[in-house]
Amino acid sequence: MAKKRVAVYIDGFNFYYAIVDYLHKTPFSRNLKWLDYKQLIEKKILKGCKDVDKSSLRVNFYTAINTYRPKDSQIKHETYIKALEKSGVKVIKGKYKLREVYLSCHLNCSNCNEIIFLRDYNITKDEGVTCHKCKSNLNLSEYKRAQHPEEKQTDVNIARDILVDAITDNVDLIYIFSTDSDFVPVVDYILNVLNPKLEEYNKNNPEDLKLKKEIVIVAPHTKEVYFKSVEENGQFVKKEFSEPRYKIENFTNLGAEEYRLKLGQLSYYQFPSPYCELKKPLDW
Repeated sequence: MAKKRVAVYIDGFNFYYAIVDYLHKTPFSRNLKWLDYKQLIEKKILKGCKDVDKSSLRVNFYTAINTYRPKDSQIKHETYIKALEKSGVKVIKGKYKLREVYLSCHLNCSNCNEIIFLRDYNITKDEGVTCHKCKSNLNLSEYKRAQHPEEKQTDVNIARDILVDAITDNVDLIYIFSTDSDFVPVVDYILNVLNPKLEEYNKNNPEDLKLKKEIVIVAPHTKEVYFKSVEENGQFVKKEFSEPRYKIENFTNLGAEEYRLKLGQLSYYQFPSPYCELKKPLDW
């Protein structure tokens, strides 16, 4: 049987902020941001996968340079992108755009002082908010607002590439480095619409069998610890429990597999410094 062709799609900021969050909480000082994704995938995630054609591996990394950040931050990001490209990773860039937001998601009605929760922080021309208590209209121009940079295109680029590769039969095994629920419809379509069509195709074309698509969601292994009172022998005892911080049941319920990555282990898969004449930022 033919070996599976594999492609990886990495939501750059989704994993970057998971790493930053981990570094803030761990007592150990570790450099994890100079991450060699290609090495991580080849030496850890695909290790022992005998049914995979490792020569077919394609790694796509999706990100955007935040031009609203200080220049030194942009240079660090650009240096890392160059290192990824030197290692054989394809980098697909989105962009940043300013979005006008309220400085608070709660406003007080100027007529009855009722607290109003704003579900959408976006401000558009002529937009108003109606107080659910006194029904008066709030003039949003009276409230403070600010310009906030927002990453654009990345999610669309990832979803587009996954769908195109799956539909055109360029991949059999898909790894998605993201816990973003925006990708749920993509996963659902591939596993529950495209795969049944492939099954039907294989029945009618036994001489040209096509592999069904498999999807693995790569998520941080980070745990959230909490305490709960439970009853034991007629008495309530406080016990410690834990559950994954990054939940992906909305993917696994559709039939996707999961791969939990211990972020502390990323220290084994860092680029050397210098790497192809590129020097790692000092605080990375």
